[in-house]
Amino acid sequence: MSRRPDLFIIGAPKCGTTSLFNYLQGHPEVFLPRPKEPNFFAAEPYAHSRLAYPQEMDRYLALFAAAGDAKRVGEASTSYLESPEAAGRIREFNPEARMVAMLRDPVEMMYSMHGMRVAQGVEPITDFAAALEAERTRPGYGTVGDGSSVRYRDRARYAEMLPRWFETFGRDRVHVIITEELAAEPEPTFVRLLEFLEVDPAYRPDTFRRYNTSLKPRSLLLSRLTANLPRRKAPRNVLDHLLLPVGRVLRRMNRRRVDRGSVDPAVRKRLRAELGPDVDRLSDLLGRDLRLTWWAQGAGPTMSGSSRATATAAAGRVNDR
Repeated sequence: MSRRPDLFIIGAPKCGTTSLFNYLQGHPEVFLPRPKEPNFFAAEPYAHSRLAYPQEMDRYLALFAAAGDAKRVGEASTSYLESPEAAGRIREFNPEARMVAMLRDPVEMMYSMHGMRVAQGVEPITDFAAALEAERTRPGYGTVGDGSSVRYRDRARYAEMLPRWFETFGRDRVHVIITEELAAEPEPTFVRLLEFLEVDPAYRPDTFRRYNTSLKPRSLLLSRLTANLPRRKAPRNVLDHLLLPVGRVLRRMNRRRVDRGSVDPAVRKRLRAELGPDVDRLSDLLGRDLRLTWWAQGAGPTMSGSSRATATAAAGRVNDR
């Protein structure tokens, strides 16, 4: 009988969830199936790439059939953090589940997401600044959701998304990891996660290397052609069985790892000004000054005095895991 997952790595995208997935997958008390990101509980716009909720519940549970007696059984879908429906659906499915949210400097996250979307063939504008400007004309701009597969700003507004998870599951069941801290201090950050999951904290992966780093397409035309091939996490019909592996191979062959360099300073400055209020709200929520964590170098002023005081007070009340 398949196990019901009780661990969900909910995002955000391009914040290290693939790396964390790989670190956890070798733990003897944790079961995480391949492929990553079934997106089962996400909102309907993800239907092109996910198992359909709730119709394919049996197929979803089948992903965990090999879990055996693992203490924690889980999955990782970066669409969940922003999906308005996911928190409620997961609570109905398993009210005792534990969530892991990974958050990265939102400007860097957007820049990395742009590179990924270009490599996937779903973003036709290869210049980051131009893509951001065009985003304002895309359907649904300014709302959290996934009406457009190339939306950036919505996914960077963490303070609009995280509260619903705290409200739905309680603060003690949502563990927040700051991506930059995992990169700088992987071992203690990973140990805190294992303690949150109540599994053996002595386990270490073979490596804390980064996974799913920056990619660039060898051919933009091939990227756009393969973008239309199925991406479902489990085949639904004969055509899927034929096209899914073909699409995976072609997409893999068409990508190469690159160093994309840094965000243009002028673009970075504009985005920090635009996203600053959200970062302040997130700082209040987590009880820490994330401007200092993310934007200490050349970030301009940090949090306002009132926000800093609120964050300091909150730090004494909130378990900032």
